Amino acid sequence: MSRPRSATCLVFLLLTALLASNGYVWLTNHVRFSDEHAYLLLAQGRIGEVSTFHRYRVVVPLLAGALAWGLQSVRQLGGEAGAALGFAFYLLNTLLLALGGTLVYRTARAVGASFGAALGGAVVVLSSGLATYLAGSALVDSLAWLALAALFYALASRHGTLLWWAMVLAPLAKEQLLLLLPVALYYGTFLSWPRRLAAAGLAGAALWLLHYQLDIWYPLPPHNQLTDMSAVVSSHLRNHVVHTLGQLLTVRGLSAVLAVFGLFTLLPVLGLAGGRVARRSWLTRLPPATGAVLACVGGFVLLSGEISRMLFFAGPCFGVAVALLVEYHPAARAFRQWMAATA
Repeated sequence: MSRPRSATCLVFLLLTALLASNGYVWLTNHVRFSDEHAYLLLAQGRIGEVSTFHRYRVVVPLLAGALAWGLQSVRQLGGEAGAALGFAFYLLNTLLLALGGTLVYRTARAVGASFGAALGGAVVVLSSGLATYLAGSALVDSLAWLALAALFYALASRHGTLLWWAMVLAPLAKEQLLLLLPVALYYGTFLSWPRRLAAAGLAGAALWLLHYQLDIWYPLPPHNQLTDMSAVVSSHLRNHVVHTLGQLLTVRGLSAVLAVFGLFTLLPVLGLAGGRVARRSWLTRLPPATGAVLACVGGFVLLSGEISRMLFFAGPCFGVAVALLVEYHPAARAFRQWMAATA
């Protein structure tokens, strides 16, 4: 095994270990909420009982259901009835988030960060309480987070095959990732226009086919507002977008923003200090698509209304920024010297 591949495997194992412990504590000590109940129903194949808002996000629940089928002998691990299913979500989410974190590391390496700085950036992201929350809950955000990390890595490293597959499959993880397709179309110039357009077209077709097929197999009850997609969109615009914009202007909203990465949130802010040369030392090394991806994350926040949970999707960008700041900002020189001395 080559040295870069060995380092990548080591990073994956370290990130898995980081997530596994924290996620298990959350798994066994939290009370399930409405989103989780919906995804647990999907995992049991009871798609007809789930509202329009959740019913089409079937990839992670069905994988968790299949995994739970093989985990019946350890059903007590989750500490409650139906624990094998909750434990299956935990295992799957932990591995998917660790894979995403490994791609954060790989992205940082691709844009010039050393092993230590790139690993530090990935650890900063996955040490977030939101990573623990997503790992231990019966949610589907882990696959969507991995898809965003894969697309961001593909754009940074100019990996055409990975970009193509990320474009096609990302919207199946969560519909909101459709917002990333224009970013991939614009910045993925290393992939030919026909291939990018084909990927975007296939992504839309796959998502439409999934909706169409599920609606045939599990018909929606008539005259129910929760089954009317136009009503769902209208509800989001009315209740989530306006409410979230107002929330962001309050102390509670600011707290939700700062809670995502905690005190590490201050690192990029501090990285803007030191003058123009110091700022350019790391900002100019960020992948060109960083700003556009962050704008998409802002869209996720407005459409969802869950500020902290959606802002965690900025993790790949944030982790790479931290890695580059540690690697290149003049103020981090003493820290880099210490790392080199202890290596």
